[in-house]
Amino acid sequence: MKKIIRFVIVLVIILFVILGAANVVLYSGLFGLLSPFNIKSVDRIENTNYRVSFNKVRAAKYYELEITDSSNVVVYKDKVTKNELEIDFGSIIENTIYTLNVTAYNKKGDKRSANNTLSFKYSKEPTFSDDNVVMLEESGTLVYINGDLSSKKYSLIINKATYDTEGNETSNKEIYNKILTDGIFDIKGDKYNTEIVKLSLSIIKDKRVIDTLDMFYNMNPLKDVVINKPANESTIDYSDVLLSIENDSSAEKYELTIYNDKGTAISTATIYDNEVLLDRSLFTAGGTYSIGVTSVSGNYNKTNTTKFTMDGHKLEPVAINKDVNSIRVGDTIELSQSDNAGIIYTVDGTSPLSGGIGYEGPITIKKDTVIKAYAKNGYEISTVSTFDIKVAESINTDITVYLSSSNQVYNIGEKPFTNERYEMDLIAGLVEKKLKDNNIKVIRNDYLTDAATWNKEVVDNKANIKVALQTEASIDHEKYGLTTWINNRNASGYSIAKLLHKNIVNIYDKDIEAYDHGVKYTQGIKNEESSDISVPNIVLTLGYHDNIHDAEWLTTNREKIADNIANSILSYYGLE
Repeated sequence: MKKIIRFVIVLVIILFVILGAANVVLYSGLFGLLSPFNIKSVDRIENTNYRVSFNKVRAAKYYELEITDSSNVVVYKDKVTKNELEIDFGSIIENTIYTLNVTAYNKKGDKRSANNTLSFKYSKEPTFSDDNVVMLEESGTLVYINGDLSSKKYSLIINKATYDTEGNETSNKEIYNKILTDGIFDIKGDKYNTEIVKLSLSIIKDKRVIDTLDMFYNMNPLKDVVINKPANESTIDYSDVLLSIENDSSAEKYELTIYNDKGTAISTATIYDNEVLLDRSLFTAGGTYSIGVTSVSGNYNKTNTTKFTMDGHKLEPVAINKDVNSIRVGDTIELSQSDNAGIIYTVDGTSPLSGGIGYEGPITIKKDTVIKAYAKNGYEISTVSTFDIKVAESINTDITVYLSSSNQVYNIGEKPFTNERYEMDLIAGLVEKKLKDNNIKVIRNDYLTDAATWNKEVVDNKANIKVALQTEASIDHEKYGLTTWINNRNASGYSIAKLLHKNIVNIYDKDIEAYDHGVKYTQGIKNEESSDISVPNIVLTLGYHDNIHDAEWLTTNREKIADNIANSILSYYGLE
């Protein structure tokens, strides 16, 4: 009997070893099978920033994170490649229970959900209210603190720095350090008499700074105004002008004044953000302008000015519908122009300004040809575009497209749109598949990195073109429609940007008016800076994610939008 028992025990052990070994081999990643995994933790770091951790899954290409609220409504969705990461849930609501689920995907698109979900509740940490003012009053200034202070785990620390009349710091010391028990704190300015004072307030928990607030007495709280764009003494393309100011948290607002070359004010405005897009109708082609920017805080202000010249050509340049290196004998090419102006051109490389003919229809290419063309409307003309066509014996398939989807995970949209990073990645993935199916080499960005990294990868991979996908938002949540950005007015770059824009406009839901915002230039590109890229850098702004119309159009037409973008690229390179 004992021998039988020993035999059974040995047999069971052997079976466990065999099953364990089989399990290891099966989920080793060699067969592309996704291994079982668990979500380990969801821990808050600070504010709405959380650290998420789950088991690494063998054979996983990426993971999809999904957070639902107590009504099982999806409030956050994102794709990631790491199994331990920090994320900001952004629009999380206080005292609401949320549930995190994680799904792993392999290269084939097979998926496996975590064995468990994790629920967590968000309680807001105390922070200084946005309503606080930065100037101390003699009679007293109330500081408001939001959040739950009942735990008595948060301290308020105040440092006092004094300055001489030259602005040099003369002393700096801690003057207050106590547990926070009340959401209103009174600070009086009269105790400082004629001193020039800056008070630095901090909310602290476990030596971690939760929030800060600077307050000033007898002292200008504003930093020097730094205007990033347009650069001083620069010449910019005739387009909408992006005015970008280095952010100053002490500024309540910015007062803008636009002056012409005679110093006469032609327009004024007040803005409450550090960026604004000024419509090109404010400016004349060839004109020189100055923009004075004054930051304001109470009775204090600081001013700076930038001077720039608009390019002398108001009309949009002429575009071509195909890549000049992808045209064969017998192919026809089309010239176009956005302002519906007449097109004057030559096909022998001579200047069209003196001996050109009017464009009436497609041009048949029989040999290497240099086309030069410009648009003309009365006395207004565009720059001359040059298209140096080298006839190809066969279609060139050696094309590399760098495809970049947005890294803006905090840009939450109207339902059913989740967040910009997730939605643009879905469309980019469909574009990538369509291009690869047509033998185009595609390099995808890692949206967990930044634009500087992407631009370096464009250069390193010798890409022919960079196409970026993003959406936009507006203060009033009423703007909508399509805008395409290009890094310069280079003839070939503008041509493919215009082709992409025209085709995407054709499938946009046109039940509303004024949806076509056109092709604009580099001074308006956001999150996709491109000064170090010589190839066309095109940013497709596919609507406004905070507008319900655009949110629905984007989420219900992903495949249609992706096909349109891919087909435009294929058409331009003669591969459709």
